[in-house]
Amino acid sequence: MTPLPRLPARNSWPLLWLPVMVVSYKDREEDRRRGLDAGADYYLAKASFHDDALLDAVVELIGGARA
Repeated sequence: MTPLPRLPARNSWPLLWLPVMVVSYKDREEDRRRGLDAGADYYLAKASFHDDALLDAVVELIGGARA
């Protein structure tokens, strides 16, 4: 299997701080590993997607809302 190219945000100085999330229909462990190896901080498979999954992932990456 061909590895994914490095994510552009991981190669650009102004974007290095930006969290990257991959949302994919592929949910095999191999696909998840490829996404993370390419530079993603979080991998969310659509097959396991439920109402709060995206919000939970965002909170994990950047934190919750501030009052």
